[in-house]
Amino acid sequence: MANLAVYWRNFDKESSRGDWPCTRWFSNRERLVSKLANGDRLWLFTSGDKAGRSEINSGYLVEVFVVDRVSENAEGASNYAPEEFGYVIHGDALRCEKVDPPLLIDEIIRPAGHEVSEPIGRLRQGPWRLTDADVTELERRRSH
Repeated sequence: MANLAVYWRNFDKESSRGDWPCTRWFSNRERLVSKLANGDRLWLFTSGDKAGRSEINSGYLVEVFVVDRVSENAEGASNYAPEEFGYVIHGDALRCEKVDPPLLIDEIIRPAGHEVSEPIGRLRQGPWRLTDADVTELERRRSH
């Protein structure tokens, strides 16, 4: 099972429309979607300003998205145009879990050498594989 961290840039807009937890993730990253399998987890995080938290530049975990399958974005029923977002990652609706309130995880995901004054969304724009130690720590924090 793969564990990837992914910045949710539109969290504030989508969560306010009731799409939280989300069960569809739109992407244009063929390299990402080609490696995903059923049961993989996307650890979706956003910045404090988008999550309504006081530490506005810090990273907050807002959802653990469990992959069901990947398809081409031919649905036409979303705000994500197929020309820009060619793929849909479908989540397992029974296993995708929102983290409410959002959980501060900045020290786990912030790249070394970067100050908290730097917005996490600028530092972490693309998905990356989490280490086993990071996943263990994220799971520990979620259970408390």
